[in-house]
Amino acid sequence: MNASVRWGFPCDGRSLCDQLSLVLGKAGEDAGEHPSDARARVNAFAERLDINADHRDDMVSERTRVLNRLHRLIRKLVPGGANRQLSTTQASEILRTVRPITTADTYRKQLAKDLLDSLRKLDTRVKR
Repeated sequence: MNASVRWGFPCDGRSLCDQLSLVLGKAGEDAGEHPSDARARVNAFAERLDINADHRDDMVSERTRVLNRLHRLIRKLVPGGANRQLSTTQASEILRTVRPITTADTYRKQLAKDLLDSLRKLDTRVKR
């Protein structure tokens, strides 16, 4: 996907790199910098933005996967399951009320706690 589309910038038929080149290139020329140096800086900056966006997308996908696993475990531990829009706070409250009867349920609860910890860490990283 084109970076200008991903981040919602108007592209006027130009890529994000081209737009940044025009802006930074002009600023570079004013400072006595060669236009190709400005273009290289723009390309490096745009590449870092793209890498960061891909990484954030991966973390959001991982968060969704972990949340789905947590939801499946809670459904097996609690009659009636949990709300479809499960939050970490709700999951924590639900897990506090679970009193496992079988060994399998004890293991499910521990796994759910581990997933909840992972989910909280992912939430923190995605917000940065």
